[in-house]
Amino acid sequence: MVDRVDSTRVGARNFSLVLRVGLLALWFLGCREAAPPAPPAPVEEPEAEPWGDADANAALRVLFIGNSYTQFNDLPHMLERIAETSRASPRISTAAVLEGGAQLVTHWNQGRAQRRIAERRWTHVVVQGQSLEPIDDPTRFEDYALRFVDLSVAAHARPVLFVTWARGPGSPPRRVTGWHPLMQDRISDAYRNVARQRPQSLLVCIGEAFRAAVEEHPELRLHDADLSHPTVHGSYLAASTMYVALTGREVPPESEVPEGVSAGTAELLRGLARVGSSCADVSLTGQGARPYGSGSLLDPGERRGAAGGGSLTGKPYCSVLLHGRCK
Repeated sequence: MVDRVDSTRVGARNFSLVLRVGLLALWFLGCREAAPPAPPAPVEEPEAEPWGDADANAALRVLFIGNSYTQFNDLPHMLERIAETSRASPRISTAAVLEGGAQLVTHWNQGRAQRRIAERRWTHVVVQGQSLEPIDDPTRFEDYALRFVDLSVAAHARPVLFVTWARGPGSPPRRVTGWHPLMQDRISDAYRNVARQRPQSLLVCIGEAFRAAVEEHPELRLHDADLSHPTVHGSYLAASTMYVALTGREVPPESEVPEGVSAGTAELLRGLARVGSSCADVSLTGQGARPYGSGSLLDPGERRGAAGGGSLTGKPYCSVLLHGRCK
């Protein structure tokens, strides 16, 4: 009886041991790393549109690189408000890398502007040089303007060249540059030369809109007391010109007008914005702005006496306006 009980216990222990070994083997097999699944077949994505704004109604994301000419009266925010308060698309959002008095070489050496461009989240990058930079050192201006244009293109953003304005009437001559309008010729020519080398750029001749305003409406005060920085009227003209060039649409009359600008003056400035946008070769039929093309911005000699002169107002661009006629 004793021997039988012991053999039963031994058999039970053996069975239990076999069971535990089997369970351990199953656990080990279950815990082994599963073979990775076969990778899915590659899917070719369609190539992105070069400027990221194929949808005309998509929001425009605009990065400004510049100085106090853009910073005064917060021009980028003014542009946003024009788009936001109108009943037309697209909406515009902005960001900026700005520093008072900064030249393009200054921005390049600091590196912040390059890092923002490299975020690759912009549809447009606006390049605005220091006001005297194209005159004092046109070779260096062109070099760094081209660098920023090429960097923007590499980031799938469309480069926008912000043609600045000359000093206001009454400003004393500065070396050989003179004041308005000779100074404006030199500035516009420098930006035009960059655009000719990079036809994918959008040339926005805000300075030419200032020129037309000074010649045709001397009662407008676009320059601050220093005859350099813009008043709120000047900034509104600049923002309106930028809006027309970016969207291919006139500034909607129902859009927000900055405090201090009367309704009548705002209407006049919106009309002048079409002059500065004509060099961008835009079509005011709701189409997006097209790249710079030959003949969009007239040479200084062509501005004198050119009937129509490319101006969307039907008035010629003039270097000198005397008794209502170009000389």
